[in-house]
Order: sequence, then structure tokens, then C-alpha cells
Amino acid sequence: TLFGTAFAADVVTIDDFEYADEAAANAAWVAQGTSQPAGLLPHADGKALKMPCPFAEDVERAYYDRAVNLDLLHAGAITFDFYADTDGVAGSCVIYFHSVDGWYRGGFSANKGWNRISLGKGVFGVEDNPAGWDKIDTIRLAIWRGRPENSFCAIDNLQARTEEVAVICGGSGSEARAAQGIAKQLCTFLDRTGLPY
Repeated sequence: TLFGTAFAADVVTIDDFEYADEAAANAAWVAQGTSQPAGLLPHADGKALKMPCPFAEDVERAYYDRAVNLDLLHAGAITFDFYADTDGVAGSCVIYFHSVDGWYRGGFSANKGWNRISLGKGVFGVEDNPAGWDKIDTIRLAIWRGRPENSFCAIDNLQARTEEVAVICGGSGSEARAAQGIAKQLCTFLDRTGLPY
């Protein structure tokens, strides 16, 4: 509650990772390149997808794809729980959403243990020519090598959230930079108040 008003989000669970066994998890989240097959990590809230990070070997990243058919046009943020078994094992982490001819990518970092990650769609960059958030056909999870040691990461509770408050950044040409600056400043104020948007 903020200023006496309750704000509620519409939440769509993309994946709760409660797979029956590791074979089912691997059928859904397919290891790419030289990545090792994923596993399952039991924890207090059920199961999470366990992603091996054999970075003591000559491996640049571990990454996994899941085929989907999602309309995330109205979602304002992507949220999930992310676990790192070792500090520094991941140089960086990225979640990608593929849409026909391109990707939306959101980078994040994680400390050792469980981390709650929330990525507003405004922080996602673009690769190639994605067709729109309403045509998402693949999700990719990528962990890039940090420290050269063998460890693992895990993900749980992957959700799309639509909040009651939105920050919309418009403007083009010479106005674009000013609009982006004002939008970022407003987001900072909202973060300080604890108001989701």
C-alpha cells in the first residue's frame, strides 16, 4: 500500500519449473552449443532449473532455449528467482526473448545464493529485427563465464507482470534524449518509493 492505495499486478507464470524429472526439463529447455544438459535443483519453493557452468574448461557460456508461443505485449516486467552457487562464476547473465527475426535481451547480475530479478521491458536491448513482444517464440537463458571454475546457476518462478502504473517514454529525433532522461529520473523516484511500475 502506498499513500493508502493498494496496487496489484497481473502476473502470468511463464515457467514454474516444476518438471516431473530431468528428462522433462531437458525436453523443455534444450542445451545449446557445448552446454551440458540442465538438471533440477530442489529447494524450499519446489524445483528450479539447474544450469551447469563448467567454466574451468574452455567454455565461454552456458545457454538454454525453450520454444514458446507467448504474447507479452502488455507485460511491463519480467521477474524470476536466480541462484548462483559461487560468487563471480557468472561474468554476466542474459535472458533473451526471440520474436520472428530478432531478439529482445535483458542483462542482469547475481550474487551467491538466491536473487530476485525484475527487469522492466524498458531495459531490454534489441538484436536484429524482432517482430514485437506479442510474437515471442523462444526464450533463451545465457550465463557468460566469469571466474574460471566449475559451478552452476539455477532459475525459478519465471513470470511476466503487468503493473497498474506505467512509465511511457516517447519522443523522437532531438527530443528522444531528453525524454529518456526524464523517464529514467521518474523510474528512480518510483524505485525509491517502492512503487512497482
